[in-house]
Amino acid sequence: MAKILLADDNSDVRFLIGRLLEEKFDVEIIDACSGQESSQLLLSLPIDLVVSDLHMPNGSGIWLYEFLCRQSLSVPFILFTSLSFDDLPAIGGNLKAIVPKKESPSLLRVIKNLNLFSERVDISRDEV
Repeated sequence: MAKILLADDNSDVRFLIGRLLEEKFDVEIIDACSGQESSQLLLSLPIDLVVSDLHMPNGSGIWLYEFLCRQSLSVPFILFTSLSFDDLPAIGGNLKAIVPKKESPSLLRVIKNLNLFSERVDISRDEV
């Protein structure tokens, strides 16, 4: 089964977004609460997609993305943040999208458009 690494220091966000992703896609959610924990998981598990918060303790989402690049890991990466998009890296390479947390349907659409996972249920345009 495909694996999504969901990195966020807020346990409620990890739980709710993780459940949503598991309902919509045939995936297993691996969660982490920091950049450091996420980096160790990336080195030890086959991860198919990273969805990361921007600001976390012990390594931000930007730090995690840069770690992924330094390690030459070809894993698609989505920043999922409640903060301003100022001073964020340009989308390209492994960074596939920057999605505001208040727009979780947009996260589903972005993941669906990556065509990495089979859907458990059809995600209609009305849902996304």
